[in-house]
Amino acid sequence: MTKYARLLGITVFISVVLLATGCFNQTSEVPAEQELSSVDEKQSETDAAAEAEPAAEAEPEAAEEVHDDLEDFNAFSTLYAKSSGIQNLYYEFELRVEGVSREYYSAWVSEDHIRLDPFDQKHSIFADKKEKTVQVLDRTTGVLSPADYDEAFFNGMMSPAAFDESLDQDMFEHVHFEGSALVDGLPCDVFEVHSSDLNVTYYLWKDTGLSAKVIAQITGFPEYEYYFRSLKPDGATVEALNPPADTDVSQEMVILPSIKVGQ
Repeated sequence: MTKYARLLGITVFISVVLLATGCFNQTSEVPAEQELSSVDEKQSETDAAAEAEPAAEAEPEAAEEVHDDLEDFNAFSTLYAKSSGIQNLYYEFELRVEGVSREYYSAWVSEDHIRLDPFDQKHSIFADKKEKTVQVLDRTTGVLSPADYDEAFFNGMMSPAAFDESLDQDMFEHVHFEGSALVDGLPCDVFEVHSSDLNVTYYLWKDTGLSAKVIAQITGFPEYEYYFRSLKPDGATVEALNPPADTDVSQEMVILPSIKVGQ
């Protein structure tokens, strides 16, 4: 599961999706006494076998597996990691499931601050990640109100930037360079990444390594499309990340507006 999360650039969202769809395998519980008995039996068998057989000669260690697509993996890893240093960013995010829009919002993200404008443009959400505070601006009334800080929500936001950690070869089975494409007017390199029952196609902006589009398909489940439009590194200005100074401030708590389309 961790492998999937890192591969997609998702820490919380993909886990929620898989849990909701029942993708996790559930193992049956075994009584502790039964487990201990089984371990003892296996240990006895191992000891008996060791006494009966002469020590086998040490075999040379197998060479590390080398993927036949190592060149494509290196190209993907290098370009993907290029975006990990981008701490300030503006983008418009859309999630589509089987072609139907499910989430849509505009995001201004810096190292410590986030602003989200949901799809209906009726609210702006201002979050301070360091202080763990949230304010919601009702753009129809001009009133700014506090809300509970939802750490899972903000940490689980989809981002076009990579994590600050390198990709390992054992995270995937195959990586293929599929060519180049224009996405939202940006020149992108296209890579298809396979890992177990998860296939992901990345459209990485050549200049920055940011994901302009990601298509994820888990065997037996709907196709998920992630769009990151209007990408602007350094686009989260101080003015955009803070509520307007002339707003009316309320002390009454409100709930966070939904970023889901139609809710």
